[in-house]
Amino acid sequence: MESGKIKNNQLEASSSKGKHDPAQARLNNEIAWIPWDNDESPRLTIILGNKYNRITGIATQGSARGKGWVRYYKLEYSSATADFRKAYQNNTFEGNSDGTTTVYHNLTNASFVAAKIHFLPCSWENLVAMRVEIYGCPECHRPLGIQSGKIEDWQITMRPFRYDRYEPRPWRLLLEATGGREEAWKPYWSYRGLWFQVHFHNEYTWVTGIATQGRVTTYKLRYRRYRVWPRWYREIGQRYAKEFTGNTHENTVVHNILETPIRASVFRIYPWTWRGAIEMRMELYGCKGTADRLADHVCLYKPCKNGGTCVSDYINGNYTCVCPDGFYGDTCRLGDLCKLSNPCLNGGNCSAVRSWPYFKCTCPFNYTGFDCGFGIDNVCSANPCLNKGTCTPNNNTLGFECSCPSGYIGFNCGLPAGNPCSDNSKPCKNGGNCTQENNVLGYTCKCTSEYIGFNCGFLKDDPCFPNPCRNGGNCSREDGLQDFICNCTLGFIGKRCESEIVHGNWSRWTPWPNCNKPCNNGTRTRRRACDNPRPAFGGEKCKGLTFESERCNQEKCPAENVKYQVKLRGETWENSLAEQGSKKYAELADRIKKAVKDFYHKRNENVEVDELNFKGGSVICSFNVTYDSIDSLQIVSFLEEIAGGLLGDIPVELREIETSNVPQQAPVVLEPKSSKSTSIVIKWSKNHSDQTLGHMIVYKEANKKFTTNTTKSVPLDTSEAMLEDLKKFTNYTIRVFAFSSKGNGVPSVAFTVRTQEDVPSEPPPDIVVKSTSSSTIHVSWGRISQAFVHGILMGYEVSYTKDDESPAWENKTLDANAHETVLSDLEYFTPYKVVICARTSQGCGKNVSRSATTFGD
Repeated sequence: MESGKIKNNQLEASSSKGKHDPAQARLNNEIAWIPWDNDESPRLTIILGNKYNRITGIATQGSARGKGWVRYYKLEYSSATADFRKAYQNNTFEGNSDGTTTVYHNLTNASFVAAKIHFLPCSWENLVAMRVEIYGCPECHRPLGIQSGKIEDWQITMRPFRYDRYEPRPWRLLLEATGGREEAWKPYWSYRGLWFQVHFHNEYTWVTGIATQGRVTTYKLRYRRYRVWPRWYREIGQRYAKEFTGNTHENTVVHNILETPIRASVFRIYPWTWRGAIEMRMELYGCKGTADRLADHVCLYKPCKNGGTCVSDYINGNYTCVCPDGFYGDTCRLGDLCKLSNPCLNGGNCSAVRSWPYFKCTCPFNYTGFDCGFGIDNVCSANPCLNKGTCTPNNNTLGFECSCPSGYIGFNCGLPAGNPCSDNSKPCKNGGNCTQENNVLGYTCKCTSEYIGFNCGFLKDDPCFPNPCRNGGNCSREDGLQDFICNCTLGFIGKRCESEIVHGNWSRWTPWPNCNKPCNNGTRTRRRACDNPRPAFGGEKCKGLTFESERCNQEKCPAENVKYQVKLRGETWENSLAEQGSKKYAELADRIKKAVKDFYHKRNENVEVDELNFKGGSVICSFNVTYDSIDSLQIVSFLEEIAGGLLGDIPVELREIETSNVPQQAPVVLEPKSSKSTSIVIKWSKNHSDQTLGHMIVYKEANKKFTTNTTKSVPLDTSEAMLEDLKKFTNYTIRVFAFSSKGNGVPSVAFTVRTQEDVPSEPPPDIVVKSTSSSTIHVSWGRISQAFVHGILMGYEVSYTKDDESPAWENKTLDANAHETVLSDLEYFTPYKVVICARTSQGCGKNVSRSATTFGD
């Protein structure tokens, strides 16, 4: 909403009062949406137009001027563009208690997919006034191109097919059969182990769903990524591959959603059961992205549990979960037992550890045991011996010894006297072999080479040793024991706690600038930026405004009389022009008065023109213009009009200008120079009277008009200024004039200077990188828009390398008219990374990366 990505035509309301229409309902807007007072069911609607938008948060404000705000409201949504609405959990949301404070609601634990969102005010202060923002992301569930042909025939392979008519090409969803016969992929024989696969050749393709037609009633999926072994599709928490339900009728489309989305470069389908023979048509659903979007897709499916917040890691293409108090682990699924249940007894201090039992107790001097449950003076008072065993104090590690009754063994008589290694017990984990022994446990485990420990429960090659977690982070092993989880200390984030969470902080305010007017209620503004430091890695943004304004020079400007002398280039001298009563004098004087007044009328300014005089030679005209005040660009704009050679339709040339009160002498500008692509430095010599207070620089793009938005005021002791935030490689016209408390003076001669050349700010458009053989890749692109070049386009540069972190790059430089090239002599069946950019004399600009894999031999 605030950024404008949601357009005005996507906003609707039950009613709106005057200019307070739905388009004003954007967070931090100057005004708000306000319905009519008699609107009994006010409603603000945001139309997203896509049923795969997932909403994860909302924010509201009231009227920026404090006229009113909504205290409570409800939320409804439509999952498609139809008007059927659902109430969000029947909740009433708490809104605002003033007009300017932003109130946020996090919906990540119960996010929803919506095409329309409806805000329904329930209670308000004074009147209904709302400014809103919604947070979320587009769902990844679009056809990947089998049906449309975007996935081409060469990307589809299979294990055998019957004959050419039934090769993989007809295996596209909803393909109409020719000659009255249905077409599909039909292998020569029907047996398990046959497969059909799609090569995406893009490591960042996400698959979230599949649709099928044909005779296959169940099927399984397998996939692989670059440098990752193929694996069967399993949903999270499931041990075995999922068997998907297929078709019971040949032409009915059956959709299946992948509850656990996968990222794949090759996707393979295995028919599992079928009716009569294997025949299939299909489509895959998902989305394609690049490395910088990968982390966003991961966070899209909410990997963080127990209320954890997912933060995209754009550097590593990963994510990190910021866990709430009491939980830890890379997905916040592990709880801190010390905070949740405090298992330490008798005043023991609890600390969390990353191995079973997940806590450690520091006991008072008179207690012992893993939970401080045993008193040292009489350790047997806790009855540690089970099954009526007899306890005797002892100096061993436990502090006691149990004499067990018949039928029980073990350090605490807790094991039946039978074989502890029986199939029912299985005390040895991870494939360890159990042997009955007369020891504390009653058995001994012989572990495999990968595990150690009394029950083979500990990995020999521990990923947590040495500790990979930085900045004081604690390490624990992942479920599969091959990976690790870092529980970062406060203020750090990342897979290894390598990134410090940085909260934004304001820079110092810029100094108050000169007033933008010499009189007549001017203003001045100072600014600050949230860059000291900028927020990073999930850090909080700065709170407050980026600017402050105040009034200045509030004295009223006096009226001013300015005398102009111009040469009338299209007129011929006649003696009657010297006689003010003559017809010739009256006609020409009226034309000049009308032209001057018409010019100022277009600027909404009233002036008086009098004392017109003509003198001979060529015709020279003098006239006075009386202004109510000169607090802006009255003189500059008039001189700019005359500089074009016409005053209305009268050809003119300026000769002299004379003022009454404002500064008469114009500064002498030294040649301005561009210091870089977005700035110009201008200097002038001081040439002013005692009444001068400072100087004003006015500038514009050479083909436009001067405006008050492009001025800069500087104090009297300054004779140099830098104009910043200019357009790159653009001609600017600049003038300087002095000002006093009476108003703005006569401007200097106009100078035109061009900002310096820079590199292009955007990559070439419409880039296509496609493998064409086992040794070639074809690269094409569109012509970059001149608005993004910022200089003279010299050409394009294509760089490529094997996509295996190889440092060896090859480069091809092409001229500005080239829009395609072929990369040759490549290795077969090898992924390549290709980078394309446009270049000027300053170098290569913003680039874009694509990937393609050469064919196999």
